[in-house]
Amino acid sequence: MPVVDAVANMERKPVEVSVTSAPSAESSRTFSQTGKTVRGAFLEFYDQYGPDICGYPISDQFEEEGQQTQYFQRLALVEAKAGKIELKLVGSEAWSARSQIAHLQARVEELSQLLLAYGPAMPPIKDIVDELPAHATKRYEARSLAEIQYLVIHHTATAASITPQRLAEYQVLRQGKPGIAYHFCVAADGTIYQTQRLDTVTEHALERSRSSINICFPGNFTSSIPPAAQLKAGGRLCAWLVGGLRLSTSAIVGISEFADTQSPGKQWLTGARWKDKLLEEVKNALKASGSDQAALISSLQDRVRSLSTEVHSFGLESVPQPSGSGTGAVSQPPIKDLIDTLPHHSTKKYKTRSLDAIEYLVIHHSAVPPTVGPQRIAQYHITRQDWPGIGYHFLVGADGTLYQGNALETVSHHAANMNTASVGICFLGSFMKEVPPQAQIQTGAHLTAWLMQELGIPLDKVRGHKEFMDTACPGTQWLAGEKWKEILFQEIAAVLEKAKAPSPPPPSEEKPLYHYLLFWARGDQWAEADWLNARDYIRTFRPTTGFSADDAALARFVTIVGGPLGIPRSTEDRLKQAGCRVDRIAGRDEAETKQILDHLVQQGKRFQSFDG
Repeated sequence: MPVVDAVANMERKPVEVSVTSAPSAESSRTFSQTGKTVRGAFLEFYDQYGPDICGYPISDQFEEEGQQTQYFQRLALVEAKAGKIELKLVGSEAWSARSQIAHLQARVEELSQLLLAYGPAMPPIKDIVDELPAHATKRYEARSLAEIQYLVIHHTATAASITPQRLAEYQVLRQGKPGIAYHFCVAADGTIYQTQRLDTVTEHALERSRSSINICFPGNFTSSIPPAAQLKAGGRLCAWLVGGLRLSTSAIVGISEFADTQSPGKQWLTGARWKDKLLEEVKNALKASGSDQAALISSLQDRVRSLSTEVHSFGLESVPQPSGSGTGAVSQPPIKDLIDTLPHHSTKKYKTRSLDAIEYLVIHHSAVPPTVGPQRIAQYHITRQDWPGIGYHFLVGADGTLYQGNALETVSHHAANMNTASVGICFLGSFMKEVPPQAQIQTGAHLTAWLMQELGIPLDKVRGHKEFMDTACPGTQWLAGEKWKEILFQEIAAVLEKAKAPSPPPPSEEKPLYHYLLFWARGDQWAEADWLNARDYIRTFRPTTGFSADDAALARFVTIVGGPLGIPRSTEDRLKQAGCRVDRIAGRDEAETKQILDHLVQQGKRFQSFDG
């Protein structure tokens, strides 16, 4: 108290206020048309340009990306500096939304194939993902569904009445997480809430977070267990997930089974052992499996509609699509969108362009081992090159994984004077002494053919980096030696030719075999090394295995092991015409083929090119 009294009685100088301009007669105005209020510099801008330019305000003033922002019917404004109003780049945001729509539609198709084809019926789920509190700046990473290996069970150690909203508020505001850490919450009355998308990597299970789905049972199960309705709903949810993701019930684990915690309660493995009761409900649900998997897909479709509405609100619904063949014959390849998750410069930003400005596709190599991925390349470009972000628009992994690093509208740094007119495609790896493996070539060709179609670019404008300037990129083998430019162009031609041909019939449900693993054989010679290298793959997925294309034609799915020198493309085409879905696994040599097979085993993924 003596300190407080001393501070209270301190001598204080009067505050001097410097007025640089006379205050406006009206500091704020509320518009009856929308009920929103415009203040200060935003109001001065509005009074200068009027409703014909601005429309009426449709939001109050708020902070977005560190700037005061306000949306009007016809435009959006930001206060770039104190008292200085600028137009917000809503056009770029609308185009970005269009890109998100395309990616989400691809995810809808992916999930349709995965979840409609396998597993029991989906239980009723309330999707509240977009309703929950989220961090203002932090975001969780994304993953492919093929990475998921576990369902991790938690309890809240609170009253069972706690809501997902309260949980999200606590984890965001008190723990600083990007959003709620649970993918699902199963309430005591049996209501199932989806709180994160399946492809979101949340912070919940230490080193297993990336490979698991987090399921929370609100309640404290230290001395009791969940009620019957909660157990039954949780069992149906777990059954649907293990069925759709092709996991076994052994993938259902409590967090306490691999971390030093009591969750999901002492009764999980001891006492009443509610893990056993949950697994019993899972088995009951699996026995009564059905086929309705629409709700998750519906949630993605809702997100697509939401983004479409956002585009419409910008007034850009009539903006023309990228120029191209217009046929859409070449399908978009699966792309992992890393645009928002890669590192970016703290202050610098790339410029943007219209898609009409793009004339070339420029092929690069990373000139480092293919294990150096997009994250490390982006960090190098920012810290060592002082660029605004990663220089490439797309990156093609050695295993055929495709990543997007920049939007097509972004003018990134990758080809000096050609940046504004080109898209940069980087093949991960160094091709000074060798060429990319078959999987990488095939994915790169698919991507290139699709971009050629969408952007209206002819094949003669697909060029290597060195064809524009003095550089070794994309490797000495590009134009000389093994000439991998020619190899790539042959694959592009094959993709384009295939797109013109009528689609083969879908795999017949009546085929007697599900999956055939096809090896080459000629006379006394056969694919002995590939056969031995595929042992783990065969042990894991148990396909029918052999050397006969005629036998393979009896299967719904066929995986060819090895390149076209062993099993020619004519055989592959014949199998497709017979109604088989055909996948080919081929590295640069037998050792690399083994690496691809082993990687699929580790991911729990039967096929490299599609789900099944």
